[in-house]
Amino acid sequence: MLEQLILISSALVGCGEGTTELPLGTAMERIDAQLSAYCAERGFSYDSDVAPILSPSGEVTGFRTEINGEELTFDLDGYSMDASPSSEDPDYYASTLAGMTPLSDLISSNGFSVNSCICRIPSLVSIYGSSPFGNWTPVSFNCDIDDCAQIASLDLIYTYRLTNATNPSIYSSASALYSALQSSQNYQPGLGIVLSDYLPGLSATLTSSFQASSGSFNATKPVVCAYSPASGNVGHFAMKIGEAETTAFWFIKTKWDVVVSSNKNYIGTEPVMIDNTNEACFFGIEANRRQATFVLFGC
Repeated sequence: MLEQLILISSALVGCGEGTTELPLGTAMERIDAQLSAYCAERGFSYDSDVAPILSPSGEVTGFRTEINGEELTFDLDGYSMDASPSSEDPDYYASTLAGMTPLSDLISSNGFSVNSCICRIPSLVSIYGSSPFGNWTPVSFNCDIDDCAQIASLDLIYTYRLTNATNPSIYSSASALYSALQSSQNYQPGLGIVLSDYLPGLSATLTSSFQASSGSFNATKPVVCAYSPASGNVGHFAMKIGEAETTAFWFIKTKWDVVVSSNKNYIGTEPVMIDNTNEACFFGIEANRRQATFVLFGC
């Protein structure tokens, strides 16, 4: 049987920029040599055991190895990945800081760079200037222990309200909208909601001028994403506003979603003014945990 050829990042196999096609065995040998040299320079423990990660159809999707006793998995482009993603959705989605990295910690990570952001966050602007960022006004409500789906929906709708001076919702106050979302999204006290109830529940609160659907983030407007759990069986909903990456080992990088979640950033009872210096609501979530993306369309 002919050896499988793979299209792999040139940086992973020590060949510079771009991509290159190599036999699987050759690629593994070159990755092993790169990692061996990297670890030797830094005093890391490395056992030279690069192994391929295969899709159900037998295609190579990435590689698995171990450094300093910890498993490291990465795809053919050099980004970290989940070696064995769950085949089942979490039972419920609720509010938790677990698995979210504060933006200040993310910025201080090795090789941090922001690829997109729809708003001007002061700590990012201080690094990159204001030109790479959009002009949205992100709104963040406080989360309770089990209401992240409703809070992410509020964040999205009120971000549209403050940015575009238009109300996507048939409800005029945050408290009325919150209660309506709990009902329409089949909120279960102490548990949260199931993924399938999110979109129809959000749609039920919108005016005829707006529609919600599954989609993708295009760096021009906010979206709401559902994320698998960092541990256990409880996922999380959050409003995504940008994308970033950090460097783990050598040329192996981690993709991040920049999200708004958990902490209030507005002044007063009803959001009418944002405290732009408050960055406690901004977090990073590893992008490979993203399970679904919901987009708002309208005038």
